[in-house]
Amino acid sequence: MRVMFSSISALVIGLLQFSLIVFCISFFALHFPISAWLAHNGFGGTKLLLGVTVVEFPIHVVLWLPAGYLLLRLRPLPLWVYLALALVPTWVWINRLVLFQGEFSPIGSMLLSWIPELVAPVVATLAVAKLIRPQMPNNSFKPKPLRGSA
Repeated sequence: MRVMFSSISALVIGLLQFSLIVFCISFFALHFPISAWLAHNGFGGTKLLLGVTVVEFPIHVVLWLPAGYLLLRLRPLPLWVYLALALVPTWVWINRLVLFQGEFSPIGSMLLSWIPELVAPVVATLAVAKLIRPQMPNNSFKPKPLRGSA
């Protein structure tokens, strides 16, 4: 029962996060037209997508921090299962035309668009895990006991 609840929670977290990211990226595109500025300054094609990816990646990481925290709190399955449950349905939905109808764009632009979608959530979740994990003390400075001493 707990596994099913945690799995459904991971799906809901992924769907809500997808909605939040769509809203925020649309808001940023409307109020901070980075792509129009890049295109005006001579960027085009893959260079334009690379510039947009560089700008969007940290935005995605910051937006995924709360969802990453929630995914870390789910138990008993490993973290990668919950990340997959949160990411795969929305990734399939975003790329449904490419995956199911075969309308492939150049592979470079597809890979650049997948970086914020797939890598940023993992980076954000691992960053949260690093921050909330208790730090182990550094015992390397303690001398080792001599043999035969009690």
